[in-house]
Amino acid sequence: PYGLDTEIFKPRDRQLARLRFGIPPQARVVLFVADYLNDKRKGFGLLLEAIKGLQNLPNLYFLAIGHNAAGLDLGKSAMAIDYVSDEPTLSLVYGASDLFVIPSLQDNLPLTALEALACGVPTVGFNVGGLPDIVREGETGSLVSAGDVYGLASQIAELLNSPERRASMAGASRRIAVEEYRLDLQAQRYVSLYESIVMCAPPSKTI
Repeated sequence: PYGLDTEIFKPRDRQLARLRFGIPPQARVVLFVADYLNDKRKGFGLLLEAIKGLQNLPNLYFLAIGHNAAGLDLGKSAMAIDYVSDEPTLSLVYGASDLFVIPSLQDNLPLTALEALACGVPTVGFNVGGLPDIVREGETGSLVSAGDVYGLASQIAELLNSPERRASMAGASRRIAVEEYRLDLQAQRYVSLYESIVMCAPPSKTI
């Protein structure tokens, strides 16, 4: 897995983070982050369909981050922000959110899901690639079958309506990020890997 700086990506004061981005304090914020919003593999269009089916949820607010986001009209209870490369600022984006949604149709072990994990933000997504390693059912979030827009919308609604479950998932997410994905641990894994390769290598020949 990627290593993650858990001193940058960590839980933030939600109200201060919302103030930074002009998000209403009482909003229930659903976050999507990708390098490029028009990358079909990332499933942004499917998430938009799911969000349309959730318009009756009170205080719903949709936040989308990525290249090509600026200028998108997502409605009055939404905001689109162009790609954020500054990690402390990106950490505040996660900190302003109640729920991270990753509707990828193909993915390996997405860094955005790890960032949400470290920031203590529960995640909903499609059951593809390496996501089940990060989004552990009922513990750090919930996964549905790939392409299941109705299931995605249902899980978003269920968690937005369950603040106690979200709080439990937030705590578990942060704990797992620190225990399994922090930078010093990943560095040690690489050291161990290289040592094992050296130990198994045949002796070099002298000429």
